[in-house]
Amino acid sequence: MIEQEIREAKALLVLWCSRSVASRWVREEVNLARELGKLVPVKIEACQVPIGSRLVRTIDLSAWDGGPCASALDPLIDALEKVTGRDTRLARKSLKEYENAWWRLGSQRPRAFALKTPLAEPETKRFGVKPPPPASPAPAPKHPERRPGERPPKDFPLKKAPEPAGTKR
Repeated sequence: MIEQEIREAKALLVLWCSRSVASRWVREEVNLARELGKLVPVKIEACQVPIGSRLVRTIDLSAWDGGPCASALDPLIDALEKVTGRDTRLARKSLKEYENAWWRLGSQRPRAFALKTPLAEPETKRFGVKPPPPASPAPAPKHPERRPGERPPKDFPLKKAPEPAGTKR
């Protein structure tokens, strides 16, 4: 079933993280996609990409802030265009609106979405294999220096302006 889906797909985007590099099933799927010329590998957190998968250039988005208009996405868009043979027609105005909502609602970096606990039940029961051991907790993120006009991270401590005298709440 999964093999057929990979064969029919125009591209397979693999997100390398501590969990995916430890999954034998992900490696099998990646090998098939690489053989078919459909693989677009992306690293979303610091991890050691499996040996066989290092033959294809991996796009490193581990420092990406999650913004939909970030230039860090350019290599990913280029790779998807190349693999699928289709030109992307990005609607810049819609992307800007989406990005504004993204920041307003509190964005998270992609590595925040990496699996924190293994999906033990499906692999153990379905395939009779032991899940990988839990990963050590990720270090606290360091906030890089901001460029002019760049918004602070969600957890960045902000000071509130003092309220004018005589203001009631």
